[in-house]
Amino acid sequence: MKPRGFTRQQQPWYRSLLAQAFEVDCERRGLNPNVDCLFDSWKEDQLESVTGHRTSAELNHNDDYDCVMLHLAQIAGDENAIEHFSTNAERTVRWRIARQMESLAKLEGYPVDWGYVRKIADHMHLPEFDDCPALLLRKLVIALDKQIKRLWARNKRFVQAS
Repeated sequence: MKPRGFTRQQQPWYRSLLAQAFEVDCERRGLNPNVDCLFDSWKEDQLESVTGHRTSAELNHNDDYDCVMLHLAQIAGDENAIEHFSTNAERTVRWRIARQMESLAKLEGYPVDWGYVRKIADHMHLPEFDDCPALLLRKLVIALDKQIKRLWARNKRFVQAS
């Protein structure tokens, strides 16, 4: 079962950007946000347009948060938030790869840097690593996981043979 709703850490960011986007949208349409707009129905319409769900409780904090936040940032015209949420998926996958590099370094017995990862990406015929979208970077995560498992099994056999 996938986790539902946004996390406690995500909620303040979501509420803040939601309020900002609502005010900007009302202003664009010449409506008073305190009188003319129904906040709840507006929020439900925005969530449904992005995710197909009408409440944040129905959303997955892993899959839906970035999409919803990017949508709200675009409505609000918040360029910093747009930049952040448009690249967050790639940044998250790169963070995961960095954790895998730490595991690989322990198993290999020497430092593993981004050059090591780039060579694997090149071998997989992935696009230029810095421009690689999150979907393709996830394939690299799978390949690195397999490498970690191979090294772990090799090291386990070596320890048992000693």
